[in-house]
Amino acid sequence: MNGDAAEEVVRMAVNGADVAIRLVGAGAKNLALLLLAWSRNEKVHAGKTSLPKLLSSGDELHVLSLSKEEYSAFKKQAGKKITYAPFLNTKNKDGKVDVVVGLKQEGIVNRILNRIGYQDIKAGSGARAEILNDREKEELGMSFGSPSGDSKKNDTPSRRSSNECRDSSRRKDGPKGSKPSVEKQLEENKRKLERENKKQKDRTREKNRSKQKSKSKGKDR
Repeated sequence: MNGDAAEEVVRMAVNGADVAIRLVGAGAKNLALLLLAWSRNEKVHAGKTSLPKLLSSGDELHVLSLSKEEYSAFKKQAGKKITYAPFLNTKNKDGKVDVVVGLKQEGIVNRILNRIGYQDIKAGSGARAEILNDREKEELGMSFGSPSGDSKKNDTPSRRSSNECRDSSRRKDGPKGSKPSVEKQLEENKRKLERENKKQKDRTREKNRSKQKSKSKGKDR
């Protein structure tokens, strides 16, 4: 991962489910902002199927910001050759269409982009998405509302860096009755293992010394 790599965590609704997605890579911030806008827009129709597929693909994802004319040409040439998710944010006055594509389709995508006069996508400039499980969300201190939707606050899409989530989780840990964080538990286990290894080495060393003494006494006799 290069020095420009970033990490973001986004809470959003995907196919009716409230999920947390970790984005890692140079393009994490751009993709995070797009996902939030996409999740908050109830009128989105295009990309409802393709976006979840792209997010769960494990591929490096790139965001293309195309004019309506460029998108029209892109859509015509792409056809069903590639999987992509378009999004027109009506709140932006520039009329741009944001299109999410995967790096695995780099060859076809770049050929289309070259034809419409748009810059190529390159490895390392996008971001990879990972949908977090319940344990990982808990580690980051992220709380979710009940499936029935009782908590409007928890159903609101949000974006935070992973560091912010971890800091929030640490602040929630009280001095009494709190469970140790995973990092603390791992560190504690590591120290415990080191102590056990040291004891084992000491016992082995002591046994070797005893054997040496026994051999020496046998020779003296």
